[in-house]
Amino acid sequence: MECFDEAGKAGGMFSAYSEGDVLLYHAEAAVGAGQYEQAVADYDAWLSGEREGTDPGEVYRLRGVAQLYAGSIGEAIEDLLCAKQEYAKEDCSFYLGIAYLKNGEYEKALAQFSEEKSDSPDRTEIYYYEAVCREYMGDFGAAADAMEIYLEHHPEDEGAQEEYRFLKSR
Repeated sequence: MECFDEAGKAGGMFSAYSEGDVLLYHAEAAVGAGQYEQAVADYDAWLSGEREGTDPGEVYRLRGVAQLYAGSIGEAIEDLLCAKQEYAKEDCSFYLGIAYLKNGEYEKALAQFSEEKSDSPDRTEIYYYEAVCREYMGDFGAAADAMEIYLEHHPEDEGAQEEYRFLKSR
């Protein structure tokens, strides 16, 4: 991030790009550096201006994901729902599911994971989150089944293996 910021201060480097593009690149760099609050601020700045060339729905989706990782679950849900419902952006169901899971809304989370499984059957990490939801709901058999599917694709995940053994013992 510091290198990005210093390059921008040096002048000229970003002159071929619009202010909106620079904000999006900066936000992407912030996410990569784990600086999610900075990314949210950059997305906020992008959304507050008149921008061309980028779909606002994509920016809402990206800001929602950054908010999710920053721990702003309510705001993440709002942005992801906006991106999904108003702009028909794909890839929102997975992150909405995680946000609902973190918010304790397990039925809503499962509905989002189910939708994502239909849309992206190769996204096998969904089964991990489904297992967590089902465990919190007390459905240990279904949780073990989902974790087993996850482990078929991710056998190296030792934490998931331990969780699977726990679920099978219930």
